[in-house]
Amino acid sequence: MAIIQAGIATLPQVFLPYAVTSTGQTVYESVSQNGIKFLAGGSP
Repeated sequence: MAIIQAGIATLPQVFLPYAVTSTGQTVYESVSQNGIKFLAGGSP
């Protein structure tokens, strides 16, 4: 939490996993550029 308070990193950078997507981006990069995309539900 100290690095967040110091302004070195943001909360999502610290708490999102450092997983890499199929495009080679980290999860953080993908979410920060594209927002969180939820799956659309089908018709009931």
